[in-house]
Amino acid sequence: MRKLAPHAKIIYEKGNHEDRLRNFLWTNPQIYSLHEKHLNIPNLLELEKLNITYSDVGVDYHGIYIEHGTGQLSKHSGYSAKLSMDKNTCNIIRGHSHRGGTHYKTRWSKGKPKQYVSHEAFCMCRLDPEYTERPNWQQGWVCVYVDPESDYFQIEPVCVVDYKFQFEGRLFEG
Repeated sequence: MRKLAPHAKIIYEKGNHEDRLRNFLWTNPQIYSLHEKHLNIPNLLELEKLNITYSDVGVDYHGIYIEHGTGQLSKHSGYSAKLSMDKNTCNIIRGHSHRGGTHYKTRWSKGKPKQYVSHEAFCMCRLDPEYTERPNWQQGWVCVYVDPESDYFQIEPVCVVDYKFQFEGRLFEG
């Protein structure tokens, strides 16, 4: 990713899989002391060398809260986005569910509507992992377009269906 975007600000957000390393270290106290300086995700992935920031909480990006979303999980597409919105009424992009889905909410304040959107950001993992059978996952991602002067944003979901997706008017197959 860094090679494709040498000057981009990249933030690696901690998710539930990173806890597996911590849990392993907790159950092996003879090496736990290595955790602080050596056996941690930023060091193992050389994030500093790649100029990638590590975050263990969500990130606010121009008024959009981006989170892994380990809580508020549903087995239905779009429902996890709704649960995140119910917990925090703000604009949200969330991962963890491996699904795509969108939920919208309009709140009224002083007689004016304010619209919010919450997206589940799909996944780009295998749809047939060895550790579960026939998961209800969808491949894809979301793109965020931001006007830096006004912080107006548009979020565009890009869904991969049958190894094809359309982006900016072009069809990609693979």
